[in-house]
Amino acid sequence: NISLDKFGQGQAKPFNAFVQEIQSGESRLLIDATKYKHLVRVVDVVLLRICVTVGSETKYLIETSETYPDGRARMGTNQLPGNKKHPYENARQAAERLSKELLNMPDCGIEFDSDVDNIEQSVESPSYPGVQTVYKKEVLTGRVTTKDKKVLDRIGVAGAGFTMKDLHKYTRSYAWYSEKECEDKKIKLKVPKEDGKFSALVYPPIGLEEEELNDFMTQNKVDVSKWGEGTYRSVAEFSEELVKGEATLIKRAEGQIVRVVDIVVLKIIDESARILVEVEEVGKGVSSKLHRFPAIKRRSDEHQFAAARRLITKFLHMDENTITIDNTLVRVVEELQESTSYYGIKTLYRKRFMSARLKQVAKRKA
Repeated sequence: NISLDKFGQGQAKPFNAFVQEIQSGESRLLIDATKYKHLVRVVDVVLLRICVTVGSETKYLIETSETYPDGRARMGTNQLPGNKKHPYENARQAAERLSKELLNMPDCGIEFDSDVDNIEQSVESPSYPGVQTVYKKEVLTGRVTTKDKKVLDRIGVAGAGFTMKDLHKYTRSYAWYSEKECEDKKIKLKVPKEDGKFSALVYPPIGLEEEELNDFMTQNKVDVSKWGEGTYRSVAEFSEELVKGEATLIKRAEGQIVRVVDIVVLKIIDESARILVEVEEVGKGVSSKLHRFPAIKRRSDEHQFAAARRLITKFLHMDENTITIDNTLVRVVEELQESTSYYGIKTLYRKRFMSARLKQVAKRKA
């Protein structure tokens, strides 16, 4: 249980800001599987490990202070620059955006490596008291390649560093430190490699358990006597579908109970203008010809672009940093039809059609 009493007090944000953050995809609510019913706020962050060669020495860009729009300041932050990742972005997209918006370095010729380091950091959120926050950090290495003296002077490579105010009126100061200086200031440049480390964060169960679902259907005069017979699925199977978030139930204005299945359909086009198509599905020894775009069921508590990213990584097993989703155009089509799985209720299929580009990123040679 999380108390909301301290939300909106002092520097803490109000509850409606928390809700808005979840709905916009800025953060997610997941369960820490290592603890009993432990809900955590998860924020995806991209950090930039930007370096430049000065003579024979390599120096790294470090954020040294931050001033909030209201004048509050944090001195000696001594950390890699970075910020939140938008839900439609992959890590590389976010890095390229942040190098421009956060650092004003579009003319520095930064070349980012294809490899991404991952780390999770757990803290209690000062914005939402009582809510544990896990920062899922992706660290990308970028190298400044420009030789333009004016550009190098502007970003203070010679030693002065620079100060930058971003679009949200946060002012941050940056300095260039050698690896030895970073070590002396206890600034972590590299992510420690831990054998066997895995994330224990999972989506929380939602929906209705079997007994609750039975009661709900009875109260709303839905006949489930034929469920589990012939080709119809059982109440237990429907409950499992709801708990997993693969479908939801809604009650329409006229009192009709409708099953809603929300599907994200992704059209992926490669550099040769070829389109990825799912041609076949094999299940329980039966093969079905499909010839359709890859798709995934969106959970009701999941942002649509997060579902698309899950499709790319978990089901297509592709490197998400090679896929760029077009966030400017999402076409939503709804179709209401009789359910072939559950007798007596209709299903609303809500399909979200998205497009994406596949671009292979060359790996840096060792």
